Amino acid sequence: MSKNIEIEKKYLVINGVNSIGGNLILSDPTKDYFKDENYLGKIFISQGYLKPKDLSNVNLSDKDIPIELLTGKEGTIRFRKENDLNILTFKGERVNGANSEYEFQIEEDLSNKLNKVLTKTRHKITKNQFICEIDVFHGDLDGLVLAEIEIDNINRVIEVPDTWIDVTNNKNFLNSNLIKLNELHAKALGLSLHSLSEFLRC
Repeated sequence: MSKNIEIEKKYLVINGVNSIGGNLILSDPTKDYFKDENYLGKIFISQGYLKPKDLSNVNLSDKDIPIELLTGKEGTIRFRKENDLNILTFKGERVNGANSEYEFQIEEDLSNKLNKVLTKTRHKITKNQFICEIDVFHGDLDGLVLAEIEIDNINRVIEVPDTWIDVTNNKNFLNSNLIKLNELHAKALGLSLHSLSEFLRC
């Protein structure tokens, strides 16, 4: 089990990133931003969120998870399929881009426990000494692109293209909230990507 404090900057990517057939296509200014950097590959992600009762068949007795997370009183419980891997994650509340995280691989596939599912392709690219994860969303959120850069200090200044908007402290962009938007807004209202972006930035 990995236990750490996750610190990241999150950005809404307005343009410069496209995906064709699952392949990442970059154009300026994003293409220039990543020049001389290494592309590390892609992962298809399908994820959703669970309640504590959904974990009745999962053995957590050997996991040192704080009781407030285990019982769902704080944070979120996420089940994610990364390609063929089953990943369970307990996340604490996010404050200023940082949160506690307890993550481990499990044998059980809990996909049938999920009421709503969010899908995306994650592309990993090095940037200086950090790794940038570019998430290209699918389904009702098709066209939405977010970039996350995990850093060692929340006060670290990160230079990004002008077309990237910092949404680190905007809770609308938490995946646990995006999955609600997926159902309640993007599909029902038929929002365009531009309208969706403007809505989320409010």
